[in-house]
Amino acid sequence: MWKTPAGVLVLPAVDTVGLRDTVTQRLATGGLVGALAARYTKFAADLAHGMPVKDLTARYSTLPLGDGRTLGDALAVLPPGASFDSAEAAVKAINTQEAAFLRSTVGAVSAVSALTGVTSEGAPLSQISVGTLARLLTDAPPGLGDALTVAGLDSPAELAAVPVDELIHRLDTARVTLSTAQAEELRGRASMITGMFNG
Repeated sequence: MWKTPAGVLVLPAVDTVGLRDTVTQRLATGGLVGALAARYTKFAADLAHGMPVKDLTARYSTLPLGDGRTLGDALAVLPPGASFDSAEAAVKAINTQEAAFLRSTVGAVSAVSALTGVTSEGAPLSQISVGTLARLLTDAPPGLGDALTVAGLDSPAELAAVPVDELIHRLDTARVTLSTAQAEELRGRASMITGMFNG
């Protein structure tokens, strides 16, 4: 509570129990959905054919994201009637919703900074290293962070912009093998970080 010239300002209370897990999960949601679409072609096809979120949820809600949550948990941030023409469009929409939640949560910037090692005074989150993103990837292959740099991907913005097939090819040239699902997850995380404070 603060006293201002106009009176007293009261902000809502925030429960910070489990904040680290919540922030980590919210930063990863879009990327994990992208990875899931790469692994489950039926889900990806239904998504790309414009199946509404409510129908996707009814059909695929129990698919595991890989971090203890399900696809139903991830899709819950989207309007039930929303539909998409690609997994990438769905990932972008999920990242937008998750970023809005994190931006509106008291202490979110500090919490995200604590997780990534980047402070708002030192550098914006969009300048987080690709090495840090590589370490966050599920089952990251050894040397991924260095391989991203060798492949000419020095920032999350560059990583988010490169198509999945090209990312896999560039990393293969740098002698690191990445599955399509891992590439989707990595790009989704990079997109989330890049757009976190630009949205």
